[in-house]
Amino acid sequence: MGKGKIKSMKVVLDTNVIISGLFWKGISGKILEDTLQGKYILCFSKSTLSELKQVLAYPKFQSAIKNLSFSVEDFLFVLIQKVIIVSKTPKINFIKSDPSDNKFLACAFSSQANFIVSGDKHLLELKTFQDIPILTPKQFVDLK
Repeated sequence: MGKGKIKSMKVVLDTNVIISGLFWKGISGKILEDTLQGKYILCFSKSTLSELKQVLAYPKFQSAIKNLSFSVEDFLFVLIQKVIIVSKTPKINFIKSDPSDNKFLACAFSSQANFIVSGDKHLLELKTFQDIPILTPKQFVDLK
């Protein structure tokens, strides 16, 4: 892929990828870093952004948050400056075993994303949705 192609690529990251990248770095950290550097366009819907904020408030992450060199509020502020937030998403009820995952499909569909990146088995089992590939973080990084 040429550099111009990557820069205009729209990606939906599942909350688990963002959380993993923020606290444990690794491949998800690379994806998050690339996003913050503007290498591609991260897409959220109101419900996916709301889920991220909710998960970041979980008590189990509070000690990891204290180890960050920045606040969660600063992270969200910077992140939101670099994303597209789609305001309208269709009601999708495609994943019956975990309906909360459908919001990522709806976000990808509405934003016309090129990829969904997730560690969630319900999403990964689909492999694609409306011609949008659903990849693990490693599969996504290996594309480049």
